[in-house]
Amino acid sequence: MTIYKLTDACSVAAQIQPDDVEALQTQGYATIVCNRPDGEDFGQPTAASVATACEELNMA
Repeated sequence: MTIYKLTDACSVAAQIQPDDVEALQTQGYATIVCNRPDGEDFGQPTAASVATACEELNMA
């Protein structure tokens, strides 16, 4: 996954999967914002599935 650092406090990436969340946390990310609406593309994870993965790791 390619991550683009915009500022010291903000980075962006393409669609992440729930399985990516633990690696992102390991890299130091504490908050994930899901801007993509559910159902926009076939096979994308739902925002709820990404949120659940975050909650399991105590991430926002």
